[in-house]
Amino acid sequence: MAQRRTHSKNKTGCINCKKRHIKCDELGPPCANCRVRNVECGQEPPGLSTRSPRPRSQLAGEKTLQASVAIVGDRISELELFHRWSTDTYQSFRITPGDGDVWRLMVPQEALTYPFLLNAIFSITALHVATMTRPSRSQAYELAALEYQNLAITTFQASNLRVTAANHQAVFAFSVLNMALAVALPYHLPRDNNPTNIRQELPTMFGLLQGVVSIFSSARTWLSTGAFQGLVDRRMPHMCRDELDHEHRTAMDRLRLANDEGYRLLCSDGASSPLRAVSYHESNLAAIESLEQLFLWETGADSRSCLRWLATLEGTIIDAISDHEPVAMLVTMHWAILLNKLGETRWWGKSCGKMLVTELSMTLKPLMPQWEPAISWVHQQVGLPSLA
Repeated sequence: MAQRRTHSKNKTGCINCKKRHIKCDELGPPCANCRVRNVECGQEPPGLSTRSPRPRSQLAGEKTLQASVAIVGDRISELELFHRWSTDTYQSFRITPGDGDVWRLMVPQEALTYPFLLNAIFSITALHVATMTRPSRSQAYELAALEYQNLAITTFQASNLRVTAANHQAVFAFSVLNMALAVALPYHLPRDNNPTNIRQELPTMFGLLQGVVSIFSSARTWLSTGAFQGLVDRRMPHMCRDELDHEHRTAMDRLRLANDEGYRLLCSDGASSPLRAVSYHESNLAAIESLEQLFLWETGADSRSCLRWLATLEGTIIDAISDHEPVAMLVTMHWAILLNKLGETRWWGKSCGKMLVTELSMTLKPLMPQWEPAISWVHQQVGLPSLA
């Protein structure tokens, strides 16, 4: 009988891992968790946490962490997760009527050979259980989901795999599940006194989605003739913007005007170089044109039509979002309309769009009050109250 994995109390891990209540490998900086998320990894000053009394909220957090550890590695709990995946969770990854058995049967079979895929299944399923269980248990499943995600990513990186005909299905399935986790986890994890900034998670989502694109490109020939054939053979044709309804055309025109205004402001503020202003203007325009195509394609049922926008963005606009560049944030807010529609059909996307719109609005409204019509329109589209 396999022995259950035990958890040792982390006393010297990095600050980020302690905030997220996850085990740090202590091999950094950067540790594996911070390297995956592309965040700064730092150690807590010696003696800072051990000499101060622990507040009641911290003690409660430790009890929740212990409960999550009881899930990770426990055979009965993992059997529960495996059963939940095969009877329920897998359905949220179906796109065509015929690909249900791919996710229900083939993917779990591949997971028996590839531990990174098995851990990814446990992670997304634990998060799914968290959304349906009573509040007293949900946080333990949320933290278990994060723990399994870290196991999935670190085991995948440690395997140093090259995509081949033999492993391409497992690697592709892993990348899709990891993409869903990148969308879902920021909105489900407990925030305590260190709230996660949704916008700060976009570069992580971008990196993971770029990974999906890279794997898809490497394995396209095999994928197009294998179990995922129905998923990869659906191509989105280029459509003329005249086919877009008047309301959405007006919204896209407002974005183009806002991009021109943002360019002029960058050129005149004296703090930005002309090259940076041109780079942001061009990357924002490309993102707007791509988003316009998504509104033309949008069917409300195909998750790829939403996520492919973030996956194919240039790195420049991700940098612009991180720099709080107003136009990039406004464009991203419009993309959140489609992210909100994703949440109507995929539980792991639920509330993501609304939360992103809310956060970006709080930044943009005082910064660019002249864009109130564009911001209010987005609020209306996702079902939020109009701005006062």
